This record gives sequence, C-alpha cells and structure tokens, in this order.
Amino acid sequence: MARLAWFAPSPSASARCACHDLELVTRLEATHTVEWFCDEERPDSPRFSSAHDFVWKHLREPYDLAVYELADTPPYAFVWPYLVRYPGLVVLHDGRLHDARGGSLLRQVRVDDYRAEFGYNHPRTSNDVPRLAHAELLGLTRELWPMRRVVLESSRLLLAPNPWIADELRQEASHDRIGVLEPGVRTPRYSDGVDDEGTAVRVRRRYGFSTDDVVFASVGDPSLRNRVPQILSAFAQLDDPEQKARLLLVGNDPGAIGGTERVTLTGPLDDQTVADHLAASDVCLSLQWPDRSDGVRSWLTAMAAGKPTVIADHAHLVDVPSLDPRDWQPRRVASPAEKSRDLAKDPTCVTIDMVDEGHSLKLALRRLAEDSQLRSRLGANAKNLCATRFSADRMVNVMEDAVTRALAVPPEAVRRPDFPPHLLADGTDVARSTLEGLGLPPELSGLLL
Repeated sequence: MARLAWFAPSPSASARCACHDLELVTRLEATHTVEWFCDEERPDSPRFSSAHDFVWKHLREPYDLAVYELADTPPYAFVWPYLVRYPGLVVLHDGRLHDARGGSLLRQVRVDDYRAEFGYNHPRTSNDVPRLAHAELLGLTRELWPMRRVVLESSRLLLAPNPWIADELRQEASHDRIGVLEPGVRTPRYSDGVDDEGTAVRVRRRYGFSTDDVVFASVGDPSLRNRVPQILSAFAQLDDPEQKARLLLVGNDPGAIGGTERVTLTGPLDDQTVADHLAASDVCLSLQWPDRSDGVRSWLTAMAAGKPTVIADHAHLVDVPSLDPRDWQPRRVASPAEKSRDLAKDPTCVTIDMVDEGHSLKLALRRLAEDSQLRSRLGANAKNLCATRFSADRMVNVMEDAVTRALAVPPEAVRRPDFPPHLLADGTDVARSTLEGLGLPPELSGLLL
C-alpha cells in the first residue's frame, strides 16, 4: 500500500478536479493511503489539509508519490513549488498553463522569475514577449505560449487531457512518460430526484416555456470565451416565423446582458440546478473559445444528458464525430491519419468553424430549431459516446493504472539540470548563508525544515 500526497483545489474553489469524483476517491483509498492537499489555510472540506503542511509531513514520513492536478486557472497556481521539488504524477486538465503560472508570477510582481521561466519554456522566443506580458499587452495571443515545459520535464508521469495534446507533448518532452486521461462524466442528477422529463416540465413552466418551444441553452458566464455576444447575434437573425425558439443563458448574471422576451437569463446556479436546466433544453451551445477544461466539462455534461450540442471546432476534438452546418456533412479532417477513420458514423454534435463563426452558427441554430429528428439522433449518439469514451468509470480505471505506472518510475529518472534556479530553491538560502558565516556546515539548514 503506497502513501500518496494529492494536490488539487478544494471543492470550495469551484475547480473541476478528478479527485472530486467520489468513486475515484473510494477506489484509491481502498488500495493506498491518500492525503489531500489544497492551498487554503483552513480548508472547508474536512478531507483536505493545507499544502503548507506537506513539507514537514513528507520529512517525517516520506510519501511514495505526489499527484498534482493542473489547469489554466488561478486555483491551481499553488502547485508549482511542489511539483518541481517533489517530482510526481501530473494530471493536466488544459494544454496551456500561461494564465495559471505566468499570471500568478506577475500578480506577485516576480517579474524576473516570470522571464526566467518563460525563457526556459520557450527558449526560441524573443525576450520582448515576456516584456509585453508584463505590460499586459499580449491579450489572447498569450495562448501561443503555453508555458508547460517545466511541468513536462519535472514529472515522473504526465497525463494529457486528450490524445491531440499528448502527441504535442511527446514532441516537446525529453522523455516518453506521457499518457492520456480524458475527462469522464456521469449521467446528470436532478435536484428533486425526478426523472429528466419531469424536471424539464418543471423548469420550463418556471420560465414560461411551452412544450412546443425549442430551447437553446448556453452554460457559463457572459465573457468572450463563451461567445455569448455571438450567440445573441445569431439568435436574433434566426428565421422563426412561429416564434418557438427560446434562448436560455444558464448561469449568466442578469445584470450583465440585457434580456429580451425570447432570451432568458437565469443568474448564477449550482451544478445540480444547472443539470435541471439542461434537462429543460433541446440544444446546448458550448462555444468556449479558446478552450479550457471547464468548457469541455460543461459540454460533456450536456452530452451525457442526451442533448445535441453546438461546439467550437477545436483541433483536439478532431476525432469526435460531428457535422459541419455549412453543408451538414461530416466534418472534414485535414490530417492523413484521421482520413482512415469513419467520422461519418454516428455524429454526436455540430462544430462551428471559428473563421466562419457568425454564418455557421446561424445555419446551425436554424436547422436544429426546425429538425426534431436530427436533434434526437445527435442527442442519442452523444449520450452513447459519453457512456463509453467519456465515462466516469473509464476515467477512474485510467487514473488507477496511472498511479501504478508512476510509482514504478523512480524520482531519480527526472532530470532537472537546466531549470531556472528559483524553481529549485528550497527556502533555506538565508539559513545556509547564516550558518556559513558562523563557520557551521550548511547541511544543518535541513533541520530547520
């Protein structure tokens, strides 16, 4: 039985983590001793301890493996000092980490450290780029610099969130210790325990929707990343002579966007109430661009509920069977390796080419508003895909296997000779220099930890 130290935001941080899955926790704790660490001084969850307690606990009784969950959002920023000093298993939820790591360093005004890490992660990039980042002039172009080499080189095993990103990472890494852990979702649970049809009737009645209305739902905040302005524009152009289409902006702040008679804003909702609103919808719009793990999770939840979805055409979803609304044919794939796959079989969603976003989105809304048979077919296929490829049970099995594989990789296999010095600092520099000034061996500084 191995001792594991697991680093992830606590449930109160509203971050989507694998370790928040109850079955995964149960399975791991049945075969290993697991301690869970987050960045809160006094975690709201009794299962978690503060990450500040890890170092002394590890010195007292070393852990066999540290597991780090990482995504490109602020709640994960606390993980970096640990994952470099204590190499372990990295569960990567996003392919880019610039916002989480770079943003954290700049918020702490650690400009020199930011430039050093940027240079290590992107050695062939001009020094002017981190200067622009410091001046907050990069905008969305920061997506071009993922800042992930440190994570790649400091891991005993790394799990990418999809095969596409895993292939990219294998080309960048100096080792081949890279696997894939795709997200897994369960069939949504509804707040009142009623089945999806009963819940749908209740929610529709609440907003004044009839059973004949076609409800398009978009889950998220009204930011550019969720493309709410573009959705509103396309919906306004929808040819709907009988006025049966409705747009439900789930989780959006009513004060942020002006609603109309056919556009309803729900305000912030918890996860279970969001599931209720998905049950009441006919089509779900998941147009996050650029993508992040939270957008993928909301999309998969909608598919698990058996809903047809409209998504942005991301490269990492190239092997998900889908339709192009410009001709309603299977999405064409440029990669020769993908041409051999039967992507025409069982389409699960509609993909929007972001170069043609406005036009394609209008075509998608029009067809899906009119064609109930297409909606039913896409929804059924989507639910089947989630029950197989994106099931929570599959995720748990892959995670269990990854822990076993990571335990077999000794920490000495991780090579870190050219890391920026601040990443390797253990916090004893002042103590060491003081001991040297007193003529004492600097090794005594280890007793201070």
